[in-house]
Formats: sequence, C-alpha cells, structure tokens
Amino acid sequence: MPVTNHDFLLRCLPALCDCQTIEEEHLFIPKEYWRCLSTDSFGNRLVFGGLREEHNGFASFCHGIIQLHSYKIEDKQPSGLFGGNPRCQIPWKVIEDLNHFVYSNMHYCPGTSSVLTTPEAAWKSKKGVCQDFAQVLVMLCREEGIPARYVCGIMEGEGKTHAWAEIWHKGFWWGFDPTHDRQIDYGYMKIAHGRKAMDCSVNRGIYSGQGVESNYINTILQQL
Repeated sequence: MPVTNHDFLLRCLPALCDCQTIEEEHLFIPKEYWRCLSTDSFGNRLVFGGLREEHNGFASFCHGIIQLHSYKIEDKQPSGLFGGNPRCQIPWKVIEDLNHFVYSNMHYCPGTSSVLTTPEAAWKSKKGVCQDFAQVLVMLCREEGIPARYVCGIMEGEGKTHAWAEIWHKGFWWGFDPTHDRQIDYGYMKIAHGRKAMDCSVNRGIYSGQGVESNYINTILQQL
C-alpha cells in the first residue's frame, strides 16, 4: 500500500577522516524527493529529505572511489561523550587483550539480538552479531578508563554493513574488530561513529500509511 509524508535520514556517505580519502562519490536518490546534506553532533555526514505525495517505496544508491590509509585517526583531546580518562595511560597490551577477550567469550549468533540490544544484555547472553561485539568492547574499555566509541562501516569482502570499535590511545583513535579478533589496518571503510549503535544507524525514517516496512541494505567494498 502507498504511503505519504515520508521523511528519511541516511548515514551512507563515507566519513571524512585520516584513515581514508574520498576520490569520487556519487549519491542517487529519486528526483521526486527533496534532500539536504548535513552532519550530526558527532560530525557524521547525513542526507535527509522526504516526499509528501503517495509512493510505494524508497531506494538510494551510493558509489565511488575511496583511498584507504592506515587506520589511525588523530585526536589530541577526545570528547568526554566516549568515556574513559585520556590522562590515564593504559598499556597498549590491555587494549589488545580486551579485544581478544570479547572475541573469545562472545558467540556470533545472527537473530539473537536487535538494534535495541544493550551491551550489558549482549554480554550477559554472550552472543550476538558484530554490533554486539563492538558495543561490548566499547563498554569494557570504558570500564577500564579507556575512551572508546562505536563505528559502523563496510569491511572488504562482506555484503552488508559491519561494526567495530575505535579505541583512543596516546592521541589517536585506533580501530579494533572484536568480531574477527584483529586490530584494523586496511580493508575497512568508515561511515560513522558514536557512543553506541543507535547513534550510527544507516537508515531512519517515518511515514503515514499502512505500508509494510522492510529494509534491504547491500554493500560492496573491493580493491581496484
């Protein structure tokens, strides 16, 4: 059934940061929708817009060329929103051990959690998906006094969005992927970061009507 008064918000554009350079970028949204570019309070790039008339669906498409650099983002004074104490110099090995600890104690089980699952609930159940692994690592780092934030983006070789963590250490944010038990270097394209998963949702929106809602997201990151 058609819907009306549809407003959307997308986080689908690559982040502007030290670990990647956007060489070419194209975003397609049906021309009947009005749209606007902006950023949120974390500096993530947003596309929002809408359509008031009746319509039966919405689709967007983004493609381009990204040059990936070593995953290291300079930030001399991290925001207090990401917890921890920057003055407390935690040894690097503690961060590596926490990443491996999450990997070793969590079980990857699709369908056992949702976007509303808290890191506390995921840690208690010891299962979830990449979102839960990342949120648990962020939670444990903050408990140790280490600033940490949740990240969403694309990992090379996967056909969907992926989640990992950025951990602050000595003036830089470093990427860690507890789902795959690795420190990130190359092969990951960052889209957005925040305190938790809900800060980084790729697609949000509202509409009027009785339409059946379903979301399909397909991503490809490949080397040229």
